[in-house]
Amino acid sequence: MKKVYKYTILRTSQSTVEDHLLLPRGAQILSVAEQRDEIVLYAVTDNLQTEYENYRIHIAGTGHPLPDDIDTARFLGTVNLMEGSLMFHVYVWPLT
Repeated sequence: MKKVYKYTILRTSQSTVEDHLLLPRGAQILSVAEQRDEIVLYAVTDNLQTEYENYRIHIAGTGHPLPDDIDTARFLGTVNLMEGSLMFHVYVWPLT
């Protein structure tokens, strides 16, 4: 059965974060948002799926460097933390 699930992808206020996220195969990434000063990602996933896909996540604060291959990433959105004093831009790449 498909449902929308939430995945926490940032629990820190570092200016740049590169990480990986495992999602059930066929997941549809919807958006990112702030919740309790953390960045969360929402995706439609099938909770019966037993195979997973790996995604590369890049989170960069405004004015901080981006990776050279940023043009191949999907931009998920901009999220503010700490009552708007920190702005983060979130990108994702599927990994094969």
